[in-house]
Amino acid sequence: MRLDATQQMRLEQQMKLAPRIIQAMEILQLPMLALQERIDLEIEKNPVLELRQAAGEDQIASEREEYAADRGERALVVKDEAGHSEDFQRLADFTDEYGPEFVTSDAPPRARTARQGERDRKMDAMANTPAPSESLDEYLLKQWSFVEASDQIKAAGALIIN
Repeated sequence: MRLDATQQMRLEQQMKLAPRIIQAMEILQLPMLALQERIDLEIEKNPVLELRQAAGEDQIASEREEYAADRGERALVVKDEAGHSEDFQRLADFTDEYGPEFVTSDAPPRARTARQGERDRKMDAMANTPAPSESLDEYLLKQWSFVEASDQIKAAGALIIN
């Protein structure tokens, strides 16, 4: 009998599900009748649970109307008669409350203006960027200007560099 000690690396992937996820998966897979039985069973077990009656469409519509009335909303009615001052006043109130960008969807974006005493970050960033570096041609022409040679040779050298 031989005993050996070896080291071994193994890559393993496991999926562990929480009990709530397992329960949710089981409930989602139940057929309609079994689901109804499960709901009834849970209601019997837990006295705190209550069934909420489904709201009819009439009740939902009345709740929406009440909500709209609470906010002071009403339908925009355009008549052929002159004097639409109420509609324009509502639009002005809406603009004051929500800002001009909500009035029209195709409104151009407003430029941000710097407040008094506040520095503009973009301008600061542009000021802190380094100047464009000198090109190789410019550098060589500067160096070539220090060479002591005749004008013909300097002109030929400048042509070669450019």
